[in-house]
Parts: sequence; structure tokens; C-alpha cells
Amino acid sequence: MFFRGIEWAGLKSFVSYAFPTTTSALVRNELCLTDVLTGETENLRTDKGEEPPIDIVKVSPQKQYFILVLSGGPVELWDLRSKHILRALPKKFPIITALVSDNRVYSVRGLEWSELGGSHGCPGRLWDRFL
Repeated sequence: MFFRGIEWAGLKSFVSYAFPTTTSALVRNELCLTDVLTGETENLRTDKGEEPPIDIVKVSPQKQYFILVLSGGPVELWDLRSKHILRALPKKFPIITALVSDNRVYSVRGLEWSELGGSHGCPGRLWDRFL
């Protein structure tokens, strides 16, 4: 396996992904959550076989969720705390080439943007739209 990417999931853990270099379009991905203090690593997607390689892993700003994008395949939303997949978008979903976090939230009442802080509702965030 060749290491492909890392995304911090908090102050003491990170999500990493790897897959072998091959000429085939399908690979065996490894997605792991690693605790930096203990060195303990947990495989998150153990039930998957050959599939398209992982393109993007992006952790939410609150470190509660992460999105996994497979090359030409489905998009998956995961819960970092329970380490379970919450939702998988269909393969027909438009191709995602980048994910960007925004710490602003949309205020439904005032229809204006405000900085994340003491705000009570966050319906405008990408993460909430998946749920």
C-alpha cells in the first residue's frame, strides 16, 4: 500500500487513506483513523473489496464528520465519533473535484451570513445538507 493522504480529525487523531499503485481502475482502499498519542490505528472500511481509488477525504470544521470521495464513484458521509457511514450518495451524483470548509453559517431568520461562534442553527453548511 502507498500512503495517499491525511486529514486531521482533532488534536490527537487523523484520518489517512492509502491504496496500491496499479494499472487497474479498481483498487483495495485502506481508510484508517489513527490516535497520535497511543499509536492505535483502526481500519474504517473493512467490508469493501475492489473499488475506485479514494480521491478526497475532508473532515468537517467541527471534527464530527468526514466526507469520502471515490474516483468516479459514490460520495460517503461518515460520523467520526461512531465511525459509521451515515449516507452514501448515488453514483449518478455529479463528479466532485474539491471540498472546501467554510466556518460561516447561514442564518435562516435574517437571511444573512454570520461567523461561526454562538450561532444556534447551521442549516447552510454542506455537512447538514447530507443529513
